[in-house]
Order: sequence, then C-alpha cells, then structure tokens
Amino acid sequence: MRPNKTGALAWLPELCWLVVVWVLLWGSVSPLVPLTGIAIAAAALWTARLPRPAPLTGRLRPVRLLVYVGDLVGELFSSAVQVSWQAIRYGGPAGGALVSVPIRAHSGGLLLVTANSVSLTPGNVAVELDRENGRLFVHGFPIRSEREVEDLRRFVVRIEARVIRAVGSPQDLRAIEQEEKRR
Repeated sequence: MRPNKTGALAWLPELCWLVVVWVLLWGSVSPLVPLTGIAIAAAALWTARLPRPAPLTGRLRPVRLLVYVGDLVGELFSSAVQVSWQAIRYGGPAGGALVSVPIRAHSGGLLLVTANSVSLTPGNVAVELDRENGRLFVHGFPIRSEREVEDLRRFVVRIEARVIRAVGSPQDLRAIEQEEKRR
C-alpha cells in the first residue's frame, strides 16, 4: 500500500531510519546529503508498496523499554556464546525442537516485536504465529531434554512480558500482571 496523506505519519519512523542510513553511507552531513536522503527514502517507500506498519496499541514506557532492550542484549550475548560453544565442543548435528508457546498479546505490533525478538537470539527462530489459538511456534537449538523445552517456553513468555511492559496496552499489561499474581 502506498502511504496516503492521512497515513503518511505512519511511515515517519521508516523514513527517518532510511535517511539515517543514507547519511551514514555517505559519511557526510552536508545539507544536500540529508535532503537527497529524504527524497530517495520517500520514493522508496512510495514505490515499494509495503504494508502499513503494525501499530503498537499501548503507550511507550521508557524505563521498561530500557529494561526490555537490556534484557534482549543480554540474551543475544548469552545465546551467541551458548550456540558457539555448542558448535566448538560438539560439532556435527545437535538436537533442536519445535516448541508451542502460549501468547497473551493481541496486538499485531506486540506479536511482531515478540516474534522478532525471539528470532534475533541465536539458536531460536519464530516459525509460526497462530493468532486464532494464541500460540507462537518457536524452533529452539540446542534442545536435548524436556527441561530445555520448558526453559525455551519461559524465555519466550519472559520476552513477551517485557515487550508488553514496554509498549503494551493497559489491558495487556493488566492481564500479565494478574497472571503473575496467580503464580
């Protein structure tokens, strides 16, 4: 879909990101570089026929967003070390598993951020999202026991909770807080 006048603001983050990349590629901030970056980014977004960005239904909570980003960076590092150690120590094929994880978020934007956060961590890939039944299917590596399957489920639930706390709707936030009180 092409951006229209009423929905053009929805494309502002993508436009800004493309302009930043353009300026970094040129390595210069002379007035002409950002201006041509804006023109090229707008043309790219206009002609690419991308779907509208998935909206995040909640409000931004900066402190919780920092906690989410810090947790994700920590997971990226520890997962990379774990997968690297697996490759160096054992070599050859290692066990993996496709794990079904119940999800609580309802917003397409929250689901997208959760699935991408899971996929960013080495050894995990979000394979399918079943919104109808509230399930995210994740392939995890290495998985050698039922305990590691449960660890992967807990990891995905924790990432989803951090995403909801950072940018989720008040309803989603209340739902996870009530669920945590029941535990």
